[in-house]
Amino acid sequence: MFSLFILACGTTHVFEIITNWETGAYQNLKGFKGTVTKALLDAETEEALYYIRLSTSSLSKIDPSYITETGPSFNVLIDIEEGFLAKTTPGRKVSEAEEQAIYETLLYLHGLKILPKAQHERLLSILLPPTGSVEERWLDYFEEYLPLPFKAVMDSPRPHSMEKTKVTVGVCLGFRSGIPLMGCEDAKGNRYTAALTALQPKQPALRRVVNDLRAWADFMEYELEP
Repeated sequence: MFSLFILACGTTHVFEIITNWETGAYQNLKGFKGTVTKALLDAETEEALYYIRLSTSSLSKIDPSYITETGPSFNVLIDIEEGFLAKTTPGRKVSEAEEQAIYETLLYLHGLKILPKAQHERLLSILLPPTGSVEERWLDYFEEYLPLPFKAVMDSPRPHSMEKTKVTVGVCLGFRSGIPLMGCEDAKGNRYTAALTALQPKQPALRRVVNDLRAWADFMEYELEP
């Protein structure tokens, strides 16, 4: 029942991996430290299983190929059995902003290598250094390379229709689930809200910007909630 106690008390617990435990990507994590973010009780074995968010000092030791293969979840280990862990003392306290900056830097440098080289380099120029929010970085990029208004084609707003609708994209309404939402209007004056990733700009240069955004959103597994 120890795992249930951790969830209930909300106390920060720092553990170190003490055995030669390897992930599916063959990253040896012995000696890595992290904080318990979730604990479960296996219904069949009645053993405690832990989710561990790796410390920033441990992130710096990860092999880049592990990040490339694992993607955005590389900083969290799941379903680690209690026997692989030993409680330890926290290391140097790091602010949330510093932790996020280290995570994003490693993720974009190595995780996005799955994309074509030119596209990877363009995304690095947008996303790094990780100053401010990622939304702010994209908006700064759009300001220069995706001027409004622009002509585009979007999927039909009618369910199950394959029809495409020509629209003028006039304004960014903000972000939802990591994806920019755009205000659009068709030739008849009908107004729509569409995800930027669902639009195909008429101009090739603008299409490249949207394609880069789409590649990043797919990599991050961002999807608009209903």
